[in-house]
Parts: sequence; C-alpha cells; structure tokens
Amino acid sequence: MKRILLMAMTLLTLAWASPRPAAALQQFYLGTSPDGQTRVVVSQRLLRRVGDKFFFEYPVSLVDKATGGKLELYVAGPVLVHESERGTFTYDDTAIHIEWAPSGDKLVVFYEQLEGDWQVLLVDRAERTQLNLTKALKESLLKKAGRSLECEEPHISVFSWITPLKPVFALDTNCGKHQEDKPDMHKMEAYRQLAMYDTTKDALRDCVDCAQEKAIKKFSYMPKPTPTPTPNVEETPTTE
Repeated sequence: MKRILLMAMTLLTLAWASPRPAAALQQFYLGTSPDGQTRVVVSQRLLRRVGDKFFFEYPVSLVDKATGGKLELYVAGPVLVHESERGTFTYDDTAIHIEWAPSGDKLVVFYEQLEGDWQVLLVDRAERTQLNLTKALKESLLKKAGRSLECEEPHISVFSWITPLKPVFALDTNCGKHQEDKPDMHKMEAYRQLAMYDTTKDALRDCVDCAQEKAIKKFSYMPKPTPTPTPNVEETPTTE
C-alpha cells in the first residue's frame, strides 16, 4: 500500500510540475517467457529533479504478469536506452539478448552495459535470484586460450539447456590454437570451449579440449546414490 501511495504521489508531482515528464513514465517489453507468464521489461523511473529538469534511470526487470511482482536485474546504460529531449525514451534491441529455458523457469540475459562490454546474468524465476557469470566464464576460457592484447573479446552464448536445468555456454574466441604452418597470431584458428555453471555447487565446470558430445555427457552426469546397507538384525536366542 505504501508503494502504491508513493507511486501515485510521484505521478501527481510530475503532472503538476510538467506534463511532459509525467507522460514519459513508460516501459517496453523486451521478451516474454515460453509459458507467457513472465516478461522482461525496461521501464523509466524518476531518479531526481534539479530545478525544472528531471533525471531518470532505466531498470530492466523480470515482471510476473499475474501479480505484477518485479525482480530488478540491472539498470540499463545509454547503450540500450536513448532519451529524447521531451523526456521519453527508445531502446536498442541489439544491446540485449535473452535465452529462456524451455520451461521458462530460468533464463540467461546477455546485455551490453557499455559499448563492447557484454555481461551475462543467470536468472532463476522461481527462486527470484540472479547471478552475474561474466567474470567466471571469461576466466575459464582464458585459462586455455591465454591473454593477449591481440585477442578478440570472447563471444559467449547459450549452447544448450541440460537436465537438471542448467545452461551450457559456448565460449568462442580467436585466441586458441596456432595453425602449425602459420604461427602468426593473426592466423590463429577459432577456438570453442563449453562450460556450465553448476548452481548446486556454486562453481563453474568446463571441459577443455572436449568434443561437444563429450562435454555434454560430462555436464549431464549424475552420480548414482550410494545404497544404504541394510543393517543385520541379530536373532534373539530362544530357550527351550
């Protein structure tokens, strides 16, 4: 109730001050879950007012269609959002990419916070949690590929979803194998590595130099539970 009253007061304040900013409190849908129950939304939120000038910020959130409940993922930068002089905004859909699990229970959000700086968020819709995997994924690839000023920024994408529900990422870069007859850095072969973030262990698992089938098999492996031995029941001696 307090939140609703605060929002109403904010809108009234904006309307009294200037009709343009009040009309500019808008939002856009960036994506919808496979089951249609959840949306990813970028919205405009009043940050502060200085004199007659209004300053806004643009949170990207997961929104439940039925309840209106929100999980804020990040505040978008100028790569995604472009403000107009009238206080409205548009967005660039090339600055965000969303990969939903088939059930919609989890999703991976790739977003460009600064130009050329892509971030990777793993979001759990049911648990209402998010985890930034950017550093862990890039470090995993660089362990094998090495570091060089001439290396391209690794490209990260979702390769597949496995059961129990976890995303397998494909990491691609030019900093991999030198061709035997062309040791020049500019003649390096493209390199791909698969990696999976295991949420149950809070750790990244990779498979260096693995073929795709072998990597998926490794990531999908579930150890069989050790059977609990049945205790021996001693017979109670009987007396005749």
